[in-house]
Amino acid sequence: MICTIAEIIAVLAESYLAAHLLVKYFGLKEENLYRLKQMSFFFFLTVSDLLGTFWIKNETFMVISCLATEIVFAVIFLNGNYFEKIFLSITSYILVYAINFPTLALISVISNSEISELTVSQNITRIVCLFITKLLYFAAVQLILWGRKKEKHYFNLNEWIIIISVFLMTLLIGLAMYLIMLNEKISDYVYLASTILLSSLDVIIFIFMKKMNISSQKEREKELLQIQLAQQQNEMRQLEHQYQEICVLRHDFKNSIDCIARMI
Repeated sequence: MICTIAEIIAVLAESYLAAHLLVKYFGLKEENLYRLKQMSFFFFLTVSDLLGTFWIKNETFMVISCLATEIVFAVIFLNGNYFEKIFLSITSYILVYAINFPTLALISVISNSEISELTVSQNITRIVCLFITKLLYFAAVQLILWGRKKEKHYFNLNEWIIIISVFLMTLLIGLAMYLIMLNEKISDYVYLASTILLSSLDVIIFIFMKKMNISSQKEREKELLQIQLAQQQNEMRQLEHQYQEICVLRHDFKNSIDCIARMI
């Protein structure tokens, strides 16, 4: 039961990331009903994946149906030329398999299992494989969007170093815990390595929080400067308005004096 739930969650995560990649990369032709279109795309991808994974149980059918769904949606709703849309749709699934096969090979070496067994097994090893592959796929999608400058918010180099470091630390800690479950003979060394990794993770989080604190202070200072600038601009506008009123009064006063002088 737990393995089935993990499989469904993995399908949902993969479908969402594939939809997110295409929508963010190309952008919608029309922004109205943005969320509805994105969720509809995600829904049809999920249905295609679930049909191929659980009911029909045919990998070829799953890939073709999901790929067809992506291409049809991209052609109808997304910006860009047709060739690039088709190319990215195919590339997203090539990326999935490029991540899955090396991960399965690594887990098979660690657990002394065949790759064919890992793809159909219903145990903790399968859950670990799903978790690692989807985490790596998420990282790959984010890197593609970052490289193409398709996200609205960007991380600087230091933030990327911290994020990737935390990602690798958590991945290694997960593998260490998995090794402890498989082999008790090396548990002492793995415990030591896990302790070091957790300590390193604490240091990285501390550095990240410190940078966030410094950044928030700079933002507050920037906001205060903007408020002061707005006040100064308002005062300048008021002074200019008063100056214009004085000029009008001077002009009227001069006209009055000229009129009186002519009358005298």
